[in-house]
Amino acid sequence: MNTFWRQDQKPGREPFRGLSSGPLTDIQILAITGLAIIFFLTLVLNPPEAGAGGQGKKIVERIIPLVEDKGLAQSEDQNYLFNYPSGLDVCFESVFVLDTMNDRIQVFDLQGSFKHSIGQRGKGPGEFNSPEGFFVEVETRKMYVADTRNLRLQVLDLAGKEIITMNLRFAPAGVVARKERIYLLAFPGSSLVLKKEPLIKTFGADLQPGEGLLEPIKTNDLLMNMMANSILLKKDRQGNLVCARQFGLNQVLVFDERNRLSRSFEILYKGSNLAKPGVDLKLKSDQDVQKVAFIVADLAFDSRNNYYFLAGLSGLQADGQPEKSREIYKYDQKGNYLGTIILPDQARLIAFGPDDSLFLVDGNFQLRKFKIRGGRRQ
Repeated sequence: MNTFWRQDQKPGREPFRGLSSGPLTDIQILAITGLAIIFFLTLVLNPPEAGAGGQGKKIVERIIPLVEDKGLAQSEDQNYLFNYPSGLDVCFESVFVLDTMNDRIQVFDLQGSFKHSIGQRGKGPGEFNSPEGFFVEVETRKMYVADTRNLRLQVLDLAGKEIITMNLRFAPAGVVARKERIYLLAFPGSSLVLKKEPLIKTFGADLQPGEGLLEPIKTNDLLMNMMANSILLKKDRQGNLVCARQFGLNQVLVFDERNRLSRSFEILYKGSNLAKPGVDLKLKSDQDVQKVAFIVADLAFDSRNNYYFLAGLSGLQADGQPEKSREIYKYDQKGNYLGTIILPDQARLIAFGPDDSLFLVDGNFQLRKFKIRGGRRQ
């Protein structure tokens, strides 16, 4: 039986059954985006200070070194020029990049050579409008695309041919498929949060709706509602559904195949603008979102099912450079910290290849490849 979990209830209570929220207009989306930018800049220009609650607890940071594969193919042609990509996956000896603002999926081989492109701007089969989520199901060789501005889900084969399309009443921002069930992450608009509709909508293989998952956090502010309920939706290597809140709460929720909350943990981190060395900065409530500018930009899993959290922008260093957007935090699946990867440049998306090579899209929207060389204690 599916379980609708929220922060103030224990797993096992009666599932929530809600109606879908209405579609977002262009003006609403632009307004929310503008507010998000203002909020983001406020956090960057006013980095928070650590509270006294975490003092006295020492954090030992383990640095994991990388070696870049300089042989990865690069080019200046249009197939290599991404425009705000929002998804990266590696499977079938291919690298898939969801090139959101170019309304396409770019496919490369493991050496970075371009193979083919899927999609273009439009409303027809295999066409997209600002897609913000996609998922490649290895078992069935299907691609699930959250076609965000078209308010629909598209299921395609690996060549981009339409298998089925489902029209929606909400804007999907992410998608995962497992065990003949589809999970769609809803954009956390005001209507959804105020009605306390689930952030994750579920559908069966026949596309019939099921019970929702993950009740939104409601604050007293429209912008904070969106920030507090912005999450990453992923499936780990063992088939668990992983939800990571992106702004401030640092909360990771893991659901088993029966949609039961099996475990949760918080991401710990350190940085000169966020916490003094040796200070553990942890957040406990949605109100604390206003105090911390930490952003989980992406999440990936290696072959051992370790979790890697890519940090987003969060404050400025003394030289004016971003503080945290070059770091990846490694955890085991139980939530134990294992190490920190320091990247040479900013990154936006990460994914692991078949040999645990780390692929990423950097701050200049270029595809790059690294090899992890182990770790050392600092």
